[in-house]
Amino acid sequence: MYNGLEVIAGIILWPQRGRVEGIENLPPPPFVLALNHLTPYDPMLLILALLPYLPKRKIFFLTQKEIALIFAPWQKLLGMIPASYRGLDRAAEYLQSGQLVGIFIMGAKSFFDTSKIRRYSGAAILAQKTGLPVVPVTVKGKPAYYCSFWRFLWRAARSLFEKKDFFVHPPIVFGTDSSIRETTNLILRIIESEEE
Repeated sequence: MYNGLEVIAGIILWPQRGRVEGIENLPPPPFVLALNHLTPYDPMLLILALLPYLPKRKIFFLTQKEIALIFAPWQKLLGMIPASYRGLDRAAEYLQSGQLVGIFIMGAKSFFDTSKIRRYSGAAILAQKTGLPVVPVTVKGKPAYYCSFWRFLWRAARSLFEKKDFFVHPPIVFGTDSSIRETTNLILRIIESEEE
C-alpha cells in the first residue's frame, strides 16, 4: 500500500517503535483516527504500529499546507492531504472508498511557529460528514513541539532515539447533528486521559 516506503521508514524509525495498547478497540474500517501530536514522525510511527492489523488499508493524514506543498508531487504516495475545507472533502472521499484518515487534534499553528498550539476540529467535521466512528489514539512520549522553532529542531533530532507508545481508545460514533466544538473537546479529553 505504501510502495515499500514502510520498510525504509521501519528501519529508520526502529529506535522509536514502542508498544501499542488497546489494539482490540479498532472497529472494522473505515474510520477516522484522532490523535495528539508530539513529533514530526508520529504519522509514520502510527502507520507502522497499525499496519500488521490493517494490511490492506492506507492511512491518509491531514497535513499542514506548508509541508504538503513541499511534497506536492508525492502527496498521494505519502498519504498526505493538505489541511483545508477542500482537503476535508478529499478525506471524506478516501473514507468512503474504505481507506482511513488520521487527524492530529492538537498541534502547532504552522511548521515555522511551533510555540503556538491550537485545536483542530477536522475529526469532528469528518465524523459529522460521514457518520463513521472516530478512534481516539494517545501518542505517549516527549513532545518536540510547543517551543521555539530552533528548540523544536533540536528536540525533533533527539526524539529519533526516544520510544513512542500508542494507546488506542474505543471508537465513538457521533450523530450528524452533534456540536463540532463539543465533539472535539470530548475527543481531546479521551486522548489526554492516557497522556503521560
